[in-house]
Amino acid sequence: MEFSERRDHWAALAIAAVQPFLLTWLLMALASFGIYAATASAPALSDCTWSDALHVASSFWLLAFGATVCAGDLRIGLVPLAIPLFALWLVYRAARRAGVVEWGDVAVVAATGALSACVVAFLALPDTFWLSAVLGAGIVGAVAALLAWRSWLIPSLAWWDRVERGWRYAWPLLALLAFAGLLLVFAALSAGRGRVDALYDAYATSRSGTFGLTLVQLLFLPDLAVWALSIAAGAPVRVGAGTSFSAFGTTAGTLPGLPFFGALPEPGARLPALVAIPVLAGLAAGFIAMRRAAHGNEAAEPSRHCGPGTLACDFGVAFGLVFAALALAGALSSGPLGSGPMTDVGPNAPLMALLLSLETGLGLAIVPGVRWAKEKRGKVDWSFHAARQRRSVSGGPERGPVAESRVTGLRHPGAVPPDSARKPVREPSRAATALAAPVPVSVSGTPAAAPEAHAGELPRAWLSRIRDNS
Repeated sequence: MEFSERRDHWAALAIAAVQPFLLTWLLMALASFGIYAATASAPALSDCTWSDALHVASSFWLLAFGATVCAGDLRIGLVPLAIPLFALWLVYRAARRAGVVEWGDVAVVAATGALSACVVAFLALPDTFWLSAVLGAGIVGAVAALLAWRSWLIPSLAWWDRVERGWRYAWPLLALLAFAGLLLVFAALSAGRGRVDALYDAYATSRSGTFGLTLVQLLFLPDLAVWALSIAAGAPVRVGAGTSFSAFGTTAGTLPGLPFFGALPEPGARLPALVAIPVLAGLAAGFIAMRRAAHGNEAAEPSRHCGPGTLACDFGVAFGLVFAALALAGALSSGPLGSGPMTDVGPNAPLMALLLSLETGLGLAIVPGVRWAKEKRGKVDWSFHAARQRRSVSGGPERGPVAESRVTGLRHPGAVPPDSARKPVREPSRAATALAAPVPVSVSGTPAAAPEAHAGELPRAWLSRIRDNS
């Protein structure tokens, strides 16, 4: 590719990549304008203007990519994960349409995200620490470009095959954990509906204000799903100093007045049965891998053609991938959400990742491990089902060397091979039949038979000769 063509391709790629970032910022600005228009008559917002709504929207967009918003002693650094996940998906689709074919294209997409954050930073609140958001937007762009680049150089590495094999176990497990986390959040909101409604009533807002407050909280829905998984695994979730929630106990203190905090367990609640959810998710992921293998996709189930060492290596890689993904999710769902004790909010990321990886790995390893053991046993037919079938056919248990050879699959010196093990008798071929057929000969006084005559006609020739002589 010549430099002019590469330059045009980079320009098209940058235009395609900047659109998702600007689209997410524009959605935040429109939502902020709508909330401001609905609540402008409130006495507390009498001094606010449209430009203030734009500054708040820009700061919230930067917060989604890792910025910290400060207002006096108030510090907000909890990332609303719904925005960067949505931006990642949009940038991935844009980069895939534009085409990513080399590392230079990845750098262009990453630089586009970082520059977009720099532009938005000029519209943010003055006390917003936006440099971390520039780095975060660049990382989102780089990851999306790498996902769109299907032929990048890493698959050429020798160890990448192990990563792919482990990822086949890891991605169904991560998807099931995300689904389970969302279900836990909705179940908690349903169980604590009374407390949630009481917190909404405390704000005494109109319907539009309630809608705006709910919309802002929905942007933190992925964070709440990670918190729910941490609580289910037994790792405590801190909501300020001295306040933690876990499946094995709750230490309650002062909580912020946000309605979604009403879904947290009540003080003193103990729910150890929630630990079964990660184990069941691991079992389901192992079953999915088995189902994919049953439909003929051998690459989807490495345990069908490998030994215990290879299988353990694949599970080790899957364990590492799941641990890394969960640790990253735990770190991103933690951050300050106020001042004083509220500067420590979120789960303990390493502990949460370790407990969830162990619990889900236990369930994940059971199904493929049992399948591998059964297939290895099937080579020497140790199954009770086969022995029961043989017993029902013969009318009783088999004994002696024949029974031993059938069960173990090993040939006993004194055992007569069963009918199913005997070699079938082959019928002779035409060439062998022709060679084995009798050849007619001619003796003195005996008419010679034609070459094509059969040996059975020789007596008839003798009788005919005797009649002629008489």
